[in-house]
Amino acid sequence: MDLRLVFKIPDSELTINGLIQGLKEGSPEIYGAILSTLMKALEERFIEQMLQQAPGRYHRQGHQSKPRKLKSSLGTVSYRFAQLRDQQEGRSLIPLAEALSIPAYDHYLEETMEPSLGLSIHVSYRRATREVKKPEQLPLVKRLKSIPAMNLTKSQLEQLRPEDRPQVEEIAHRTQQGFKNLLNALDPEKYPKARTYIQNLIHPVTTFFSWWLNRGEVIPLNTNAIETAFSQVCNRIKKVGKRWSDKGLLNWLKVAFYKIFKPERWPSLWPNQENQLPKIELVSVKASCFWSGGIT
Repeated sequence: MDLRLVFKIPDSELTINGLIQGLKEGSPEIYGAILSTLMKALEERFIEQMLQQAPGRYHRQGHQSKPRKLKSSLGTVSYRFAQLRDQQEGRSLIPLAEALSIPAYDHYLEETMEPSLGLSIHVSYRRATREVKKPEQLPLVKRLKSIPAMNLTKSQLEQLRPEDRPQVEEIAHRTQQGFKNLLNALDPEKYPKARTYIQNLIHPVTTFFSWWLNRGEVIPLNTNAIETAFSQVCNRIKKVGKRWSDKGLLNWLKVAFYKIFKPERWPSLWPNQENQLPKIELVSVKASCFWSGGIT
């Protein structure tokens, strides 16, 4: 295969980012030219083989009236398949589609769908965890599910009423005891991470019940999202960023504020950055293909 690419290069201010970005933008056209050229070469070879192997049976019948769009991980390719007429069976056929097992109606090729199908299996967290839970972990999982608080929904907790106090006291006591039993069942040397997770879970759960029993008020459960966001910031400052300068840390905090707490405003920080970046531009793609030796 011969491949000829023509790029337009800016006269000044070109950076490695502009070089990569321009090549990235042109890659669908480049891959499309390579793929369609290879398909054409293979198509001609398959047709010649069929004509030679069964003289008089097949006749060329031009190409399909409309091109088919094949969507793959390399991009979308439009291709008009060549057709043959089978005089013996009285039907038309598409040699390349049959030879390469190209689906008749699917526009998305199988290799594009496989990664997505694999991920879709694990949309349900509970179903996904079944694949990785070892038999020896099942008793511990059952202990966790037996804790009353773990079976209550957010709406149930937020709709507690004063007359529910006896039930809440019982649930709080059983929950605290259940966590204690679970920690005792977890070997510190064998399950250090699991113990840490349970210990971190005990505090917010028990605090919720004690706060309600003492004050009759419900702690909004959606504060967990805020605490998680702040924990990301604290972790970056205390661990990852402990060697940063004051100026560098301040700049990171400015970025983190928008990325974590104001994600809807994040794109506004980079207005049309790709369009303003000096980059190479693909002008033309020419691909040709030839077979070395005769058809076998």
